[in-house]
Amino acid sequence: MAIFDDLLTSYRGAGVIGTVMGVFVLGGFIFLSMFAFDPQYGGALQSVDSMLAAQSREITLLEAERSDAKQSYLKHLELKGRQSELEALLEKNEDKKAKLEKLARLRERVRIASAKIDAEVRDYVSSYRDQVRTAATGEVLPKIVVAGKLIENAVISQVTPAGIHVTYDEGIARVPANELPEELRTRFQFEESEMEAYLERERLRLGQMEESIDAGVEDKVKLERIKYLERRTTQVTHALNRAQANLKSLRRQRRPDANAVQSTNRLIKEAKAELGKLDRELTQLQKERTKPRGEVND
Repeated sequence: MAIFDDLLTSYRGAGVIGTVMGVFVLGGFIFLSMFAFDPQYGGALQSVDSMLAAQSREITLLEAERSDAKQSYLKHLELKGRQSELEALLEKNEDKKAKLEKLARLRERVRIASAKIDAEVRDYVSSYRDQVRTAATGEVLPKIVVAGKLIENAVISQVTPAGIHVTYDEGIARVPANELPEELRTRFQFEESEMEAYLERERLRLGQMEESIDAGVEDKVKLERIKYLERRTTQVTHALNRAQANLKSLRRQRRPDANAVQSTNRLIKEAKAELGKLDRELTQLQKERTKPRGEVND
C-alpha cells in the first residue's frame, strides 16, 4: 500500500499511471481493429470498384421498382379511363332505354287513337250506309232486269247487304247485289265481306227454321202415335179383363169346355204380350218427347 501511495503522491507516479493508461488505450485500439478489418465479421475494407458495383446494383433495383411503379400507375390510368368510358356507355344506354320507353308509350297512344278513329269511321260509314238504304224504301225504279227479265216501275221494298227486294205487278223479286247496275251498287255501298256474312246468317236462320218445322212435324207424329197407343192400350186392357172374367166363369162350370178354356187362355196370353209391347213403345215415345233437342237417344 505504501508503494501505491508513493506513486500517487510523487511525480514518478503520474508518469507511471499515464504509461499504463496509454497501454490500455493502445490495446483497445488493436482489439477493435481486429474486428473492423476481419472479413469474418463483415469489417473488411471495400474497394472503390466494389462500392461502385454495389451502388450500381442498388440503382438497378431502384430503376426496376420505378419501372414497376410507372407500369402500375399507367394501368391505373388505363383502368380509370375505361371506367369512365364504361360509365359513359351506361349513361348512354340508360338514355336510349328512356327514349325507347318513351317511343313505346307514344306508339301505344297512337295505336289506341288510330283504333278509335277507325272505329268511329266504320260507325259513321255504317250509319250513313244504313240511312241511305232505309231512305230507298218505296223508291220506284223505272227499269230493272231481274233474272234476265226486264221489269218496269219496280218499287224497292227493302235493301239488304245482299241486294234489294222489289215489288211489281206480277209479284215480288229479290235482286242480288252483283246483278244490280253499277250506279245502284255504288249508291248502296255493297261489300263482299258484308254480303257473305249476311248470307251466312240467312242460311243459319233458315236452317234453324227448317229444323224447328221438322221437329214440330216429328213431334206431332209422335203425339198422334202416343194417342193411338193409349187408345189401343185401353182396348186391349178391356179385352184382357173380359177374357180373364170369362175364364173364371168357365172354370166354375162342372164340365168346362176344354176348347173354350184353351182359346180364352190364348187370348189372355196374346193380350198380355200386346200390352207389354204397347207399354214399351209408349214409354219410349214419351221419353223422346221430353228429351232436350240434340240429345242422342240411348
